[in-house]
Amino acid sequence: MTRQDAADLLGVGVDANPQEVQQAFRRQSRRLHPDNGGEASQFILLQRARDVMLNPANATQMKAQISPAPSVKPLLSYPVRLSIAAIRHPHLRSRALKTWIAIIVGLPLVYLIAHELFAIFMLPLMVALIIWMVIRSR
Repeated sequence: MTRQDAADLLGVGVDANPQEVQQAFRRQSRRLHPDNGGEASQFILLQRARDVMLNPANATQMKAQISPAPSVKPLLSYPVRLSIAAIRHPHLRSRALKTWIAIIVGLPLVYLIAHELFAIFMLPLMVALIIWMVIRSR
């Protein structure tokens, strides 16, 4: 995490003094703390941003030690995060495009396959059930 990223996350300027960083951290932590309904991974990122702003020398060491906790997100979470990352890292643009294409093409395809499988397997069963009921009622 760069100093600019940390400043953006905390909502302070890059040249903010330690008191401003602490105030911004406290303000954001009230909203993002897991005990107040926030996600643990977001709070960990907030802590990392505070540490980067207060002591930039430890930023690279902390990056190796702390990784945010995985969170269960909807299907579109990965492509959205990848697209946001592709803005800053151009080498990710092709991967983001391929992911969006897979979702745009893949979801309707899965729906159609599931619909066709339902029709293929359920219709004969329904016909057999109707024939059985007609034979049974005689």
